[in-house]
Amino acid sequence: MPSLKKSLLSALFAVASLSANAAVIDFEGIVAADARLFHNATTYSEDGFALATDTPAGFHNDIFGSATTNTNGSSIFGWCARCGTPETLTLTGPSAFSIASIDLGSLSPNGAGTVTLTGMFVGGGEIVQALSFGSTWATKTLSGFTNLSKLNIIYTTGSDPAMDNLVVNASKVPEPASLALFGLGLGVASLARRRARR
Repeated sequence: MPSLKKSLLSALFAVASLSANAAVIDFEGIVAADARLFHNATTYSEDGFALATDTPAGFHNDIFGSATTNTNGSSIFGWCARCGTPETLTLTGPSAFSIASIDLGSLSPNGAGTVTLTGMFVGGGEIVQALSFGSTWATKTLSGFTNLSKLNIIYTTGSDPAMDNLVVNASKVPEPASLALFGLGLGVASLARRRARR
């Protein structure tokens, strides 16, 4: 009987290990420290995540090297908030995902404003949080942004927002064969337990 308990506990730990795959979207290695990737760096992909926009060509969304502007000491992603319309950036993952934090600042040494994050839940519904940014970079911790199908990052007020270090977790989706084996194992364990009671 103790070996059956150990087997069931091992199976539960195996399932728990399928829970998440952490990543930090940091925009590194794209441009030199003193360079800038001009116009429409989207669709941008890193660690299985994609950052895209439906804003027309000509609107700035660029990756800036660490020595080009008001950065946090590393490469950053900035977009033009004075180009005519608020720009929506959409982050999608390889599967359901969560976001724990994001670094925000301004491209301009005197810039400040607000961006709004809208997370769309996998089963429907959404979560919304407005975040302020300024010339001094700050890490914004998020709560409740879990089990998302996508995240919209929308410039709301101010000028020249920039972001970096999006801490995201993608749920690992078990392969069908793994699920079948796990189910078979539970069935065998259940049968063994039933026979042991007799």
